[in-house]
Amino acid sequence: MTITKNASGLEKLVAEAIRAGAEELDIEYKNGYDEVCMMHGPVGVGIARVRSSSSEGIALREELFGVAKKRRRLFIAGQAWDLRCRVRDSFGEAAFRVEIRRAKSPVAVKPRVNAGLEKRARRRTRQGR
Repeated sequence: MTITKNASGLEKLVAEAIRAGAEELDIEYKNGYDEVCMMHGPVGVGIARVRSSSSEGIALREELFGVAKKRRRLFIAGQAWDLRCRVRDSFGEAAFRVEIRRAKSPVAVKPRVNAGLEKRARRRTRQGR
């Protein structure tokens, strides 16, 4: 799978998990490190260990909290993937579970809230001519 040079730490981990056929990532703090496991059903395999106090570890946690607030879409090897993150407490530390799903549509479509109002306004302007 092709991933860009300037990909974030989370993007690299997700690409690795997709290559292995995983459905989720589980990130937990243990002894000064964030341990990353890829999950396929009930089975997990460790794929990374990042020092929590390092710049890479801090950036990874910030990115995970961002995905927990708002879902994220990644494009890896021309395929769209949706990420969703849940945060839970694990012995006083934040632990993360990232769901990786193939996107149903390749393009993010923003719903038009006032579409009906716009149509009525266009009709009025045509009638007034």
